[in-house]
Amino acid sequence: MRLEIHFNHMARSEHLEAFVRERLEPVIEGVSRREDCHVMVWLMNVHSRAQRGVPELRCEIEVRYPPKRDFFVAKGADDMHMAITAAIDVLRAHLAEAGRREIDRRRSARSAAGGI
Repeated sequence: MRLEIHFNHMARSEHLEAFVRERLEPVIEGVSRREDCHVMVWLMNVHSRAQRGVPELRCEIEVRYPPKRDFFVAKGADDMHMAITAAIDVLRAHLAEAGRREIDRRRSARSAAGGI
């Protein structure tokens, strides 16, 4: 797995990088043990004009792995740790659902072929 962590409009933090790695790696490794899995994480400080410059801390995660599997999740909060945790929780649910669909697809293909 290749993991890239980017910081936009905020200082780089080794603590946040370690937090992301600690929380994200078990989720990704549980789904894809492939070396060609590519995960990109953006940690951002976004200012909203509608809220008169009140910053929102945002975590965006994109996961790509063959064959053409792409997942994108974005969550915001007042605390970066909360944004990271929320984004990873949503990603975990998406990956679990994709895994269930893949298992169902394989079972139906096997039963159609007369394997069961």
